[in-house]
Amino acid sequence: MPTAGSTIKRPRRLRDRSTPPPPTGVPPVVWVVIVCLMAFGAWRAWHSYEQGRTYLTAVGPGGGAAPALELTFFPERFAFTAPSPPPPLGSEQLAAGGTLSVGQELVPERAVVRYSGAGVGTGFTFVENGKRATITLEPPVTVWGQVVETRPFWWFGWRRDYVPVVGAKVIVMGGGEHGIPLAEVTTGPDGAYEIEGIAATRGPIALRVLAADHAIVHAPLDGPAMAVAGQVVRLQRAPPRRGRLLCPEGCKPDELLILARGLPGVEAHPDADGNFLLHHVPEELEPRLLVIGLPEHLVAKPTVARLGVAPTIEVVTAAVVRGVVLDARVSPPVPLGGTLVWSGESAAIRADADGRFELRQIVPGTIDITAQHTYQPKNRKPIVRHGSTVATVEPGQELGDVVIEVQ
Repeated sequence: MPTAGSTIKRPRRLRDRSTPPPPTGVPPVVWVVIVCLMAFGAWRAWHSYEQGRTYLTAVGPGGGAAPALELTFFPERFAFTAPSPPPPLGSEQLAAGGTLSVGQELVPERAVVRYSGAGVGTGFTFVENGKRATITLEPPVTVWGQVVETRPFWWFGWRRDYVPVVGAKVIVMGGGEHGIPLAEVTTGPDGAYEIEGIAATRGPIALRVLAADHAIVHAPLDGPAMAVAGQVVRLQRAPPRRGRLLCPEGCKPDELLILARGLPGVEAHPDADGNFLLHHVPEELEPRLLVIGLPEHLVAKPTVARLGVAPTIEVVTAAVVRGVVLDARVSPPVPLGGTLVWSGESAAIRADADGRFELRQIVPGTIDITAQHTYQPKNRKPIVRHGSTVATVEPGQELGDVVIEVQ
């Protein structure tokens, strides 16, 4: 028997070595799953990153080596309601023989890239986000000719004389009259112009000519004419048109821009009092005037620059219209998601998946709201359907529950 203060020794239990030890820590299969998930997450992140990148390379003339290029990115906004040319998004350098990767800050969806480099023509190309693009370079070409003014005179019948226009601005536009500037010069004493280093065969190219007290001219580049005697651009007289921009309190006219719809390159900058001069408008035209740069709660009333009348553009508080687009061919009507909706000349927006839309910067008054739904059947031509409704809105009003039924 144990005595006082002694320790009882318990018999040592022997482990049966035929049975596996109890598990300790995380099982290996769990680690395998964790590593696989981490790898998949990393791949998804990399794939998402790559989907938003655009890779650009260049090939020299005749397939040779390409020099280093200066690239300038422009948004693809060749529209009557946007400044022409649009402000650039930014610039990058493409190393000789290298590859350039850019993100959505320079190529949001589609963009226009102007390129220039030593020994090659300055040109442009279109790029798309998430896709690779190769710039095919070509030898530089000289664009040259003369800018003249047409003057009729009487000499045993009406005849025409051509007088050189001095100080006219000649801009080579890549992409046509709504394109981006590739180069520009000013005509000399004899009205002559000469622009070196242009890639003249890549896409549509036009000459934009602006001269004081003359109408703007956009002339497609005439290669055969330049090869013989240069391209002659003829201008017509057009005095500037005075106007006034009326803004509510808090709106600064000198921070806005006025465009003539349908005349890309014709614009006016009002002074602090709202007075402006609109140059280069052909005498026979009466264009709509658009105000660019207004805050979202303001809108300009429709205004036309009529002949012999100083136009007044009034800026007022805009209205907001919300509603839903429904398919009227079924009963009961169902929402039509993805439908284009617009009012007047406002920018079209696309309804969401539930057919709901919101139009902002609406001019107060009685307005027409139009919806256009396009359906693409398999192996058939697209089917386009329309619907419209009329609404009346007050300045600053937010009108809801507007229903447009597409027939």
